[in-house]
Amino acid sequence: EGLQRLDTLISNYADGEKEELLDRLKRDKEVLEEQMAELKEEKRETEERVSKLKLAVSNQESRRRMFDDNLRLRDYKSKEGKCDRIVRSQEKLLDEMDWKKVEKKKNELSHQYNKLNAERSAKGGQIAEVTRSVKDMEREVAQPKLRDAAAKYKEMAVKHKLRMKVAEDLNKYYIALDFAIMKYHKEKMKVVNKIIRELWKNTYRGNDIDYIEIKTTEDSEVAGAGADKKKVYNYRVVMVKNETEMDMRGRCSAGQKVLSSLIIRLALAETFSTNCGIIALDEPTTNLDRENIESLALALADIAIKRAAQRNFQLVVITHDEEFIEQLSRCDQIQHYQKVSRNARGLSEVRKMNVANLEQES
Repeated sequence: EGLQRLDTLISNYADGEKEELLDRLKRDKEVLEEQMAELKEEKRETEERVSKLKLAVSNQESRRRMFDDNLRLRDYKSKEGKCDRIVRSQEKLLDEMDWKKVEKKKNELSHQYNKLNAERSAKGGQIAEVTRSVKDMEREVAQPKLRDAAAKYKEMAVKHKLRMKVAEDLNKYYIALDFAIMKYHKEKMKVVNKIIRELWKNTYRGNDIDYIEIKTTEDSEVAGAGADKKKVYNYRVVMVKNETEMDMRGRCSAGQKVLSSLIIRLALAETFSTNCGIIALDEPTTNLDRENIESLALALADIAIKRAAQRNFQLVVITHDEEFIEQLSRCDQIQHYQKVSRNARGLSEVRKMNVANLEQES
């Protein structure tokens, strides 16, 4: 049934002359398309003519404005010429009346006037400020605490002058005292260097240094100055070999440093601390060889013998070197020493030992 129905539809389409109708419609379409193309071309040409007409109208307006501006410019030039002729005629009249000289004089006077006016304003401000300051000072002076300012100033000025005179006198006394102290210092340094030289020669067993000394230098700029100048004194230790001095700093061994330090301290104690009966040395044999240790022991023993008559003399030596203690014990003035050790409980104890037992223990 479906096939029959489709066959019937196809037959009806073929009998209905549809092909002729389609061809006719195609021809009509082509005619319409040609008419549309002609109309579009006509429209384009019309638009071009309209654009040209608009441009022509615009150019006409521009030319009109240009002509108007040209006429106006000619009018302005005509007026300018008239004005120039008037200006030249007026300048000619002014030249005949020496106008440039008058104008120059006028400018100079105007400048002077402005300058004087500015100065007048500045001076007026200064006068007003000074007047205000004077009034403030008058009110301040009128207060009770400043009422007797002149008398107080005179009194304080007298005191100041008196103190200046006293300060000058004290400065003179200071210079004299400083001179005396420096003289005493130089004498004592001679004694110190003498003792250092003797101790070094008796103690040091080397042959590279004859003796050592302490050299002092004073700042030359403040020498003899008053109390207002800070004084600087520099001390340095020198070693002497064949009458040639050299600084010991950086040129001596560790042992020489230790020995020189001990000798200098002993010399200072002998010179400045004769009434102080205690000489304390902590590990004096550090960095010393055996010969110098023996020499140091002999030197300390010699000091102990010389100080034996002094009731409050006491030699305190802290050391771990038992041989050094044994060498010190050869001096008759040293009979006992204190030994620090640990007991069975691990506690420190101090025992008084007889130097005669040193050889037995060794």
